[in-house]
Amino acid sequence: MPPPTGAAHVLLDSDPRLAAWYLCFGHRAVWGLLFLAGLPVALGLLLLRAQAQDPQANFERSRADLLAFKPAPVPDAQNARLDYEAAGALYVEPSVFYGALTPLQGTQGDPHDSWTWTEQEGLEYLESGAPGFDLLHAATRKPRCDWDLEYAKGGIALPVGHLVRLKGFGRGLLVEASLRARAGDHAGAARAVEALFMLARRAESDPMLISGLVAVSIEYMACQAVQDILERATPSRTEEVRAYLDAVPPGPDPFQSISAAMKCERAMGLYELDRMVLGQARVSGLEVLPRDLGQVVYGGERASYERFMNAIVAKCEARESIQVGEFRRAFDAHADGSAIFARMMIPSIERAQEQYLRAADLRVAARAALAALLYRLERGRDVAALEDLVPAYLPEIPRGWRRGEPLRLRVDAHGYQPTGPHGRPVPPGLLRIYALGHNGEDDYGYCKWVYEKLPPELEAKIAARVPDRDANFSAQSHADDAAFRLPPPAGAAAAPSAPAGEELEE
Repeated sequence: MPPPTGAAHVLLDSDPRLAAWYLCFGHRAVWGLLFLAGLPVALGLLLLRAQAQDPQANFERSRADLLAFKPAPVPDAQNARLDYEAAGALYVEPSVFYGALTPLQGTQGDPHDSWTWTEQEGLEYLESGAPGFDLLHAATRKPRCDWDLEYAKGGIALPVGHLVRLKGFGRGLLVEASLRARAGDHAGAARAVEALFMLARRAESDPMLISGLVAVSIEYMACQAVQDILERATPSRTEEVRAYLDAVPPGPDPFQSISAAMKCERAMGLYELDRMVLGQARVSGLEVLPRDLGQVVYGGERASYERFMNAIVAKCEARESIQVGEFRRAFDAHADGSAIFARMMIPSIERAQEQYLRAADLRVAARAALAALLYRLERGRDVAALEDLVPAYLPEIPRGWRRGEPLRLRVDAHGYQPTGPHGRPVPPGLLRIYALGHNGEDDYGYCKWVYEKLPPELEAKIAARVPDRDANFSAQSHADDAAFRLPPPAGAAAAPSAPAGEELEE
């Protein structure tokens, strides 16, 4: 063997055993293979690093994009926020008020259902809450509302306590509407309904998704107030019905609302990702990574999130309904990297559009039901087709927002049989006015979100349309029409049921 030279000579002088190990050909080959195997990895990381996005430049752009969504300031004299803030100190939560009565008066009603309260209990609540209700109605008359949120704090740290208060106000206005309708004050009940719908608009003064979802929940309360009044305290004078019809607005367009919310959500999500990688956000999964590797992962995650949100916005702007699961399937096939941030958003965003559209369809159905009641009072008979309401009672044929199809009308020979703790039965002959739900099928005006017993024959028809149903299939859980019910006139004989999905003919 030739005498050692170079590195081996140095090792031999310093450590003969290490030199002997180095001079073994097998050992040199192993280290050479490890070096050659690691070289492509190192080159790949260098290539990815060269393609990684610049977080600072992205941060500056995303911050500007997010701040562009902040509403313009509103003068105090026009700003409903001040009235809502003042109402917060005077507002009385219905369940808290009623719960306080129980040990004193031995009440028997449901704290969450004011229709079970006695007349005296209702009067006491309206009197105790009068200062707060006055401020809520004053806020309704203000032209604008600005909550003056600090958008630069980002979605994680942005305070949204006002949304919790608005939902509380909604519960109070719902109770006010029911109590006033029970007392025969339909003008006052209509003002409470109007205040509820305006409260929803105030909630989404900031075009954030969380604000929009709170607005939707308040709209549900408003629609529930109208439905309860129609069934439990049906107005009998045309001016009363017109007051309710004026209180239920035809808009806004849910596709425009959800598009604005998704654009704001996109800007806020990108802003949060940029802040995370720069170490400015409080919660960050990227802070534990080495800076260079963190920027590589960040680039792929950011691109996936932005592409996902762009697709959502495009769907909404094209007025297309999002099918649950479609974006998850797309991500499984085409996502960059783990796309963990986009995947976390998929379930909530896919269902958000459904909530916006359902609330809007219920609003249209509420207006159609009120117009049908007005038709009954003025003409002495029920409307045979919704087209007959135009133009005397509605400016145009009522259509669902989801598909743009005309609402459907049925006379239901089964009536309404509630299965939950609230509501009372309605005799056969009621009108069901409804838009098709997310499943796109005619479920005869029934919906899984309503505590109502589905008649066996209709349950069989719905089940027959689902040939691949499993053993756990429930037609009751499948039905999802957005419907309003108009009880028959007092003492009226039950009318035959119209064919499902078809208009009645005179």
